[in-house]
Amino acid sequence: MIPTTLSILTYGKLKAFFTANNLNVNKLHPFLSMVEPRKQMHRESIREIMQIRRTFCEPISL
Repeated sequence: MIPTTLSILTYGKLKAFFTANNLNVNKLHPFLSMVEPRKQMHRESIREIMQIRRTFCEPISL
């Protein structure tokens, strides 16, 4: 998941689809990709994502 508003909305819709179709939501394993810490939108999106689902992988600095 790229930390943007569109990714957050897409994840929410996918999760709702799984729930509505009696699919196992635990099979969804989202992770953050292409994070640019200098971008304010990415930092804000990461905060929002972590409030929604706290089981994301810890960030790895390269």
